[in-house]
This record gives sequence, C-alpha cells and structure tokens, in this order.
Amino acid sequence: VLGLVAEANGFVDAAAPWKLAREPERAADLDAALRSLIRALAVTAALLFPFMPEKMSELWSRLGAGEAAMPLLDDVVALEPAGQQVQAGGVLFPRPELSGV
Repeated sequence: VLGLVAEANGFVDAAAPWKLAREPERAADLDAALRSLIRALAVTAALLFPFMPEKMSELWSRLGAGEAAMPLLDDVVALEPAGQQVQAGGVLFPRPELSGV
C-alpha cells in the first residue's frame, strides 16, 4: 500500500497537474492525470479500510461516493471516475508538530 502511495506521489510530481491546468490545450492530459490519481486514492482507501475505517470512509466520500459504503476492491479497480465531483476537505492526516526535536 505504501508503495502505491509513493508511486502516486511521484506521479503527481511528474505530471504536475497544476501546470497542466494552466494550459487549455493539455486538458486531455490533465483529465487523464486526475483520473489516474482518483483511481490510486480509491484503491488506497479500499486496501486500508480494514485498518482505518473512519479515515478511509472519509476519503471515499471525498472522492465523490457520498455516503456510499466502501465497495469491494474489484469494484474499486474497475472504477471509471470520469465526471465524478470530488469534495474538498481538510487534511486527512495532518503532520505532527515536532517542536523541540
């Protein structure tokens, strides 16, 4: 799971969707990058749900599922996120304060 998250993080850095969003002619590339990231987050949510049900349910909801129950991993892998509206929210896992270290 951590490997998937690391790969997704690297993909964000490489794809730079914030730059793609400024170039209208690259709208298809932006769409593909965002769909890939939504899939990666959905798979992460499904894999970690047994260990962090509240946080992963929140992530699943933010990915546009609303209050829908977390589906099986096979259903998540087949997810087609085109047209889904993601929900903004606070940081899911805030960085701990390391004062005095």
